[in-house]
Amino acid sequence: MSSAAALSWFARHELRLAWREWLAMMTGGRRRRTRAAVIGLIAFAVLLHLPAWAVIGRFAGLEAPLDKSSAIVLTATILLAWALMLSQAIESVTRVFYARADLDLIMSSPARLANIFSIRIAAIALTVTGMARSACPRRPLRLSSRSRCSA
Repeated sequence: MSSAAALSWFARHELRLAWREWLAMMTGGRRRRTRAAVIGLIAFAVLLHLPAWAVIGRFAGLEAPLDKSSAIVLTATILLAWALMLSQAIESVTRVFYARADLDLIMSSPARLANIFSIRIAAIALTVTGMARSACPRRPLRLSSRSRCSA
């Protein structure tokens, strides 16, 4: 098997494992709960956006020279989001490398460890990046007095 074929196989396998883990976490391991999990996730996202809008919505129409309090609130919000993404990445590393309990099997396999671990690390990076991207607005905010949040 060529190196590129092995990497693509490992990537497909990691994607399949990530999908199964996510589905098991969201549905509690039962197939009937998939619909309830999707509805719950949508409701959870709506409920999280309400307090976020209440806190940050008033800053959507800011003018270009920000005052000190607005800059502090926005900086604190960005730092909080960064800290949450970092904690999610650390949790993902712990889950992927240790909770699966397959390190002994992987290390005894004939596959190159660099390939396997690079795919796992890339999967973690894509997951955290996707989560960060889903939290960001789709279009950048305009800093003018007549603009509103363009998310």
